[in-house]
Amino acid sequence: MIDLSAADQGELIAPPAAADVPIAAQIDEVLRELAMRRKVYGHWVAIKKMTQAESDRHMLRMQAVLSTLQRIAKEGRS
Repeated sequence: MIDLSAADQGELIAPPAAADVPIAAQIDEVLRELAMRRKVYGHWVAIKKMTQAESDRHMLRMQAVLSTLQRIAKEGRS
């Protein structure tokens, strides 16, 4: 758990090293992000804040991140 008490006082705190975040947790976070993007990007495309091509490109990139993490997890490199 990250101690945010210093942040509450306006102090900068160092985030935990990425290596300390388990692959399964990273996969969960990417899945959460993809679900959020599906909702938000659809709305943004509808109101012309983002083009469908931009949405597709960003979603494809995040799907690639998910695939990479899943492959790493399957190979047991976590």
